[in-house]
Amino acid sequence: MLRNKTNCVLLSIGENYSFGKNRAGTPETLKKLGKAHGIEVIVVPKVKYGGEAVSSTRIRECLQNGDVKTAGILLQNDYFISGVVERGKNRGTKMGFPTANLGIPHTKLLPSDGVYKTTALFEGKTYSALTNIGKNPNFNNKERTVETYILNYKGSLYDKNIQISFKDKIRDERQFPDKTALIEQIRKDIETAKGGL
Repeated sequence: MLRNKTNCVLLSIGENYSFGKNRAGTPETLKKLGKAHGIEVIVVPKVKYGGEAVSSTRIRECLQNGDVKTAGILLQNDYFISGVVERGKNRGTKMGFPTANLGIPHTKLLPSDGVYKTTALFEGKTYSALTNIGKNPNFNNKERTVETYILNYKGSLYDKNIQISFKDKIRDERQFPDKTALIEQIRKDIETAKGGL
């Protein structure tokens, strides 16, 4: 099929590749079949980081644990999400920190709930940002949201498409005793986002 329908002459596979009934076909099997049909088969060894193989499963686990920094290393690029800015309840604006509420498809894998140091890319410019993922326990939200506060930016972001790249996790999402305590923590988070972690 590869030879006749795609005119394939070279096939690259991972060293743990398998195929066929009960996944009985191995890279060696494919090499033999390839030779018989004029297709060169290259077996690529596993890439490792920190002594462990790099895999989609490992990257998903990093994201689910909030370890966006390691996920970025494994991907060789920051993990990012993108979405259109939707109208929210303006709670951030009322506290002095207007946020962009991103509409993200439910199928998109999000990092674990928490506050992250991020960058926001839109209209060809990149800005330092602070992104919260979660249910905002101080406001009793029922659904997870993605809200980004963009440092050093003033202007309307509604209906703009923004790409958020995750740099590192600052802290877990948690409930604060009152609005004043929440505002004070947001100020601290912003200072952390401005500098290193």
